[in-house]
Amino acid sequence: MRLRDPYWARREIERLDPEHDARRIVHLSFEVRYGPPVFVYLLFSLAFARQVAIPDIARVLWRGGRGDIVSQTRKRNQDTLLFFGQFFRHWDDEPGQRAAEQLRRMHARFPIHNDLNLYTLATLCCEPQRVAERMAGRNIFSRNETRAMYVFWGRIGELLGITDIPADEFALRRWMDTYEAEHYATTADGIGVVRALASDVGALLMPASLGSVGEHIFYSTFDEPLRHVHEVPTTSPLLRGLVSAGTWSYLRGLSRWLPDPDERDLIGAFGQDYGGQFDLRRVGPKRDLSQP
Repeated sequence: MRLRDPYWARREIERLDPEHDARRIVHLSFEVRYGPPVFVYLLFSLAFARQVAIPDIARVLWRGGRGDIVSQTRKRNQDTLLFFGQFFRHWDDEPGQRAAEQLRRMHARFPIHNDLNLYTLATLCCEPQRVAERMAGRNIFSRNETRAMYVFWGRIGELLGITDIPADEFALRRWMDTYEAEHYATTADGIGVVRALASDVGALLMPASLGSVGEHIFYSTFDEPLRHVHEVPTTSPLLRGLVSAGTWSYLRGLSRWLPDPDERDLIGAFGQDYGGQFDLRRVGPKRDLSQP
């Protein structure tokens, strides 16, 4: 019996073309190599916290404290990850296009202009690399992975009707940095959403009696601009140091030494609530999505 190459996924990634094989590369990178469910959930929650540092995004999500991200935080996050899982499976083929159209209908009732959608897209494409640079000391993603992320999410952006997407991954990152510098602002809406996210992540990471420790682990992943804009509670230097050291070791180990895991995906990780009958049309707010 032939044993599988322990580094099978990263070697396949390097053989693929990021222009034509973007879906496969992003799947192998984001879902397989760096896709432990808890880690993906934490990274996604961090990206959400970054998005609500933009007041107009925070206002849409908070909605007077009645937004799904506040009232049903775990479901809202998992539902969004299931949409991403559908994109990772299908990208721009017919099921992927249907998923994009479903998202467009769900968002159409909110005042979301193009720059807000473009910033959200930029966080999905660029934030994993920025987290790696900050917490692992370097971009752990290869050139093929970095380029494939841009090609993949750029096409999803087109399906979602987003325009004026910068010309390449470097221009998108520059646009994102500039947009944050110009638009980050402290708001009660953003702080409220971040507290809901922290409470949810705390409950995911720790038992109820230690929930506040889990919340502070989440806050320890924030960079200083994000901590400042959301007025994050002070965390102990010891805890921040432990989180930093643990994340550094984990990301460095995954990128260099640890073997690649077997195939896995977000739908398998977060679709259990559908009792083996996962159907993306059932995901999201409880309303008839067949109606415009």
